Amino acid sequence: MKKILFAVAALSMSSAAFSNELTPICQDYYAAIDSFVKKLESNEATKGEAEEIMAIYHDAKQHYASLPKAEQDRICAREAEELREYQKILIHNISL
Repeated sequence: MKKILFAVAALSMSSAAFSNELTPICQDYYAAIDSFVKKLESNEATKGEAEEIMAIYHDAKQHYASLPKAEQDRICAREAEELREYQKILIHNISL
């Protein structure tokens, strides 16, 4: 999860501005994050991780929307895969 958070934070610092909305791939990625955060919030052991994600969530989402669409798709597809991998690990270690 730290890798995902680092990637989102690093992308938030970029200044490129090309688009104003998320591509369908990024919309799906953020829907997956929304669902995942709800699961994290429902478990006392993972509430802290939900808070970490939400601390940078909106800024990162706005930043992604400012990227060129091809860049959004590339990044969101990669991040979605990392999120799926992290969920597998977390579910294996903590029942959500």
